[in-house]
Amino acid sequence: MEMSQCNYCKHRRVRGITTYCAAFPNGIPDDIKWNKFDHKKPYEGDGGIRFEVIPGLETPYKNAVHFEE
Repeated sequence: MEMSQCNYCKHRRVRGITTYCAAFPNGIPDDIKWNKFDHKKPYEGDGGIRFEVIPGLETPYKNAVHFEE
């Protein structure tokens, strides 16, 4: 099953049903949330904060997250 990269990011937070993070405190852009953009690369408005995998989840991340070409 395809999972959002955000599920594996150490910056991810949840408020109610809203997913946000340090880079996007008002909500994560759909392109990032739905793996249309690899957030290890700069994205407008991210303030220089990028995806960092939660320690220990490197292998599950590699197995579950794939980006659209």
